[in-house]
Amino acid sequence: MLVPQALEGVAAVALLAATVRRAAGHLAGLLAGATLALTPVAALMFRFNNPDAMLTLLLVAAGSAVVRAFEAASARWLLAVSAFIGLSFITKTGQALLVVPALGLTYVVAAPTSVRRRLAQLVAAGLAMVAGAGWWIAIVELVPAASRPFGRGGDGAGTGSAITAWVAARFTATTVGAATVYDLRQPAGGSAS
Repeated sequence: MLVPQALEGVAAVALLAATVRRAAGHLAGLLAGATLALTPVAALMFRFNNPDAMLTLLLVAAGSAVVRAFEAASARWLLAVSAFIGLSFITKTGQALLVVPALGLTYVVAAPTSVRRRLAQLVAAGLAMVAGAGWWIAIVELVPAASRPFGRGGDGAGTGSAITAWVAARFTATTVGAATVYDLRQPAGGSAS
């Protein structure tokens, strides 16, 4: 059943168009929405049962909330950005975090308020993002291992072990003293997909 992904795609296109229209006018909004709708990878993504459609919708929503936060240096909208990023993390883990540095730096540089207030708002937003991403991890970790479902195709050991297994399968391990660390710059086997 692909109706949810199709609806997420339609919602992402509509939200992007509305956000760009708010910031740059009607024609720019129409062009932005059409570009997302007609991009081949987006058209394919919204036709398959995978989390990419939800990730796209949540990240477009985060971008939309950033535009609203800029308008009045609104902490409320900045917290909404954090909530969307947190939910995006639950949807597709690390990929959701790729936009965080750009959104945070843009807010620090461009928000129409004092630097002190911008930094305080970003600290609050960062805590909200951790809460938004961490609630599911906390719930899974609090359930006894024997009672956990096999979420994410793992062995039921927990979200921490699923994340660790993903890193171990994709990056080169190095032993430092008694600890094993992973060099995230060195993909194992030449690919870090």
